[in-house]
Amino acid sequence: MSNYVKLLNDELLSKFSNLSQKYGLRTKHILDLCYEECLKRVDDMDINLTLNMLRSYTFFSFEYRDIFLKSIPKLSENVDSFSNDDVLMFLNVAKTLSQFPELIQFRDLILSKMNENLESQPNTHLIRCVGELYRGSRSRSGKMFVSNVLDKIDEDDFRLVSVTNLVNVMHTINFYKMKLTYLTDILTILSMRMNEIVSNRNLGLWSEIFSVLLETGWFSLPFMQSAIKHIISEPQVLCRVSTYQIVRVLQTFYKLRLYHKESYQTLLDSIERGFDMLVPKFNMISETILAAADANIEHETLFTRSLEFFDSRIQHLNLLERDDDLITVMNKNYIWPRNVITSAWSMAVMDLHKRDGFKTLLELIVHRKFAEQDFDMNTILMCLETAEACMVDEVNMELAQEISDLFGDKMRFKEINMEEEVEYETLRDNKLSFNESQNIHFHKGRSRATKHIQITFNYFSYFQILCLFLISGILDNINKKDILLKVSPHYNSPYIIDICFPKENKKGIVLFSGRELLRNHVDSTWSVSNTGSSKLKLKILSKQNWNVSRISFTVIQVAQVSCSQWSVLNTGMERKDFVKKLLTELNISY
Repeated sequence: MSNYVKLLNDELLSKFSNLSQKYGLRTKHILDLCYEECLKRVDDMDINLTLNMLRSYTFFSFEYRDIFLKSIPKLSENVDSFSNDDVLMFLNVAKTLSQFPELIQFRDLILSKMNENLESQPNTHLIRCVGELYRGSRSRSGKMFVSNVLDKIDEDDFRLVSVTNLVNVMHTINFYKMKLTYLTDILTILSMRMNEIVSNRNLGLWSEIFSVLLETGWFSLPFMQSAIKHIISEPQVLCRVSTYQIVRVLQTFYKLRLYHKESYQTLLDSIERGFDMLVPKFNMISETILAAADANIEHETLFTRSLEFFDSRIQHLNLLERDDDLITVMNKNYIWPRNVITSAWSMAVMDLHKRDGFKTLLELIVHRKFAEQDFDMNTILMCLETAEACMVDEVNMELAQEISDLFGDKMRFKEINMEEEVEYETLRDNKLSFNESQNIHFHKGRSRATKHIQITFNYFSYFQILCLFLISGILDNINKKDILLKVSPHYNSPYIIDICFPKENKKGIVLFSGRELLRNHVDSTWSVSNTGSSKLKLKILSKQNWNVSRISFTVIQVAQVSCSQWSVLNTGMERKDFVKKLLTELNISY
């Protein structure tokens, strides 16, 4: 066959190559023979034959990359003669061969030419082009092209392209981190074309959408509702992807703060069946149980297997005996410090901190090199909550107290937010006046933010402050003036009693916000307060003999404030009656 291929002239060779690729793998051995001959002749072919010949090798462009790289000089001189199909072909090849700088430069040349006459090109073609730009460098030409195209098109144009093109555009928007608002229109369209998504020949297309949502944190209620109905609830669809991809879907629910119990349960069941696929990856298992614990979804088998894995993995790697190389060994084995803390917190939420294997996690947290790591405030608070759970249940008391001291210092250091370095020990036992302590976190005159005399409400949303002061104003109006705002139950406590009644015996009001709330799946309002965070918080405060009333609140729109119970209170009289009811629940006279 190779001898006959050599006898073909350039035109016949180009046509024969094109014919050989039409039957895929069945005739690829013939295409391989054509490729060798085409590679020798490509420099001498005219541009039309070259374009026709290159179309033959696009499906296997990575394997046949040399012929594309060799053709770049000739192609660069003839960009103006490319058809729309040629442009799409080369953008796709550049995406596949994005690690080769010469292909990215060639791609940018094409985009620059297209930018010059953007108005004359059909919008559907431009949308398809945008969908081919989510790999390689984020060049100026690429960014300008994406921006100009998205400004030119409207929602109706998105409806004219395939669901695959729409998903590709989502990837590009995420890649360039620009024009994210267009995701709303795209996701709305995809929610109405879910049948096309689940029947696509790319069986995992739907999981790519969740990947974009996970990376961007973009929430679309219509899409999530449709996905719950047509994907999560359909076992024959869910089984098409790997366990890793299902974990990413679960992470998406966690990141978007969307609660749908049946979906969580289905995803966790699927992950538990494929648990052995995750076993090498500590971080994947950690993220799984974090999502479950955050939503307060019990799954005894999954949590038990996870705890056993954490214990055995830490012992197997001998992490507790490591010294300066601890973090290096952890990172090589996909054990991120944050995941160790979130895993311990998840176990505490599900009341598994009383089991023997849990102690291993605590011992790792107090390791010198581990404790030296920098953590964000949320992770620090989760670690302190874990320590609190152990202390109130009287398990691993010494380790829990050590964690409380270590991370209590970290918490105060974060809250000070100073530019200069401050030793942890200098933050202890500073005294404040009563009036000063009203405006900051304090306990018996001892301040968390010892050098921060100004109001530290930058940690709280505007509407949380509004809700807090409305309630305190009503209390003042009914002559209940003996209140304190933002009281810490004790020095290292991760919690705050938002309104405390100092003349009573540990009584107060707690406002639930942040990770203590989830959106419901019906109208996406933040009405789900029975979360893992709130469950653990109420348990710990109760065992510390605090008698608290709770209010869940959130913001839906700029002009509308929803506070779960608070949102239905439209008049001052209704709000006053509501506050009086809280006092009655706490058995406080007024």
